[in-house]
Amino acid sequence: TDHTEIGHWLGQRWNLPQEFQDTIRWHHDPLKAPKESQLLASLIHIADYICNVQGLGNSGNTTKPVFRGDVWKYLGLTTSIIPELMDQVHTETKKSEIFLSLTK
Repeated sequence: TDHTEIGHWLGQRWNLPQEFQDTIRWHHDPLKAPKESQLLASLIHIADYICNVQGLGNSGNTTKPVFRGDVWKYLGLTTSIIPELMDQVHTETKKSEIFLSLTK
């Protein structure tokens, strides 16, 4: 059992929409999700990958994230945009840190 299976089980118990349940279950292998959930699962997969590579948050995972070229291709993305995405994530993270510090 891993966090995708436990998260999926919780999603069922909490009556989350099916697409959310599928996304939780398949975010590490989004192209195995039902067709109607593959887009959201793929987007979450990419976000998860970027956050893990950037060290944002603490997922509790001790293994390195897996780069899934097939998912990037499915989304119509190329690896050439990775540096730009990383820069945007870093910029937005800084903005959110500033905002959250104002709420203390």
